[in-house]
Amino acid sequence: MRLLFVGDVVGRSGRAIVHERLPRLVADLSRIAPAGLVDLNSGLSGCLGASPEQPLVIVVSDLLALPGIARGLEALQAAQADVVVLHVVSPQEMDPRLSGEVELVDAETNEMLEIGVSLETLSAYRARFAAWLADRQAECSRRGIRYVRVVSHRPLASLVLDDLRRGGVVR
Repeated sequence: MRLLFVGDVVGRSGRAIVHERLPRLVADLSRIAPAGLVDLNSGLSGCLGASPEQPLVIVVSDLLALPGIARGLEALQAAQADVVVLHVVSPQEMDPRLSGEVELVDAETNEMLEIGVSLETLSAYRARFAAWLADRQAECSRRGIRYVRVVSHRPLASLVLDDLRRGGVVR
């Protein structure tokens, strides 16, 4: 198995994830730090080399990339990859606790947006966010891609053992 970070090899282990290798996998994944704005379509399109085996590709992302990741997913499927999308969302995205005048800072671009937050604003945000999440899941489903939504505050070992098992990625 290769761990790829937008096309660069981060670590290597054996050919399959087994319980003995889980601590190493968790350690390798824990060392990956956010890198700001990335081109996921290019990274996904170029991450696979020629292989006679069907590779398993697990895409871990917040899926906030512009213009999306459809081209990258198409490239993976064209390479006959078994694709899983782990959609990472934060508790603050799911249920923001904001009120009054606030400054929002984009974590990838550092752009600031000043907004006034009211109950109506929060209600509209939650509705749009829920629809956006449903659209991401439906897009994966239409493509035959397994989709697992994970919350960022969960420990990585729990994510691997519980969420991936629930999503049918590991047994």
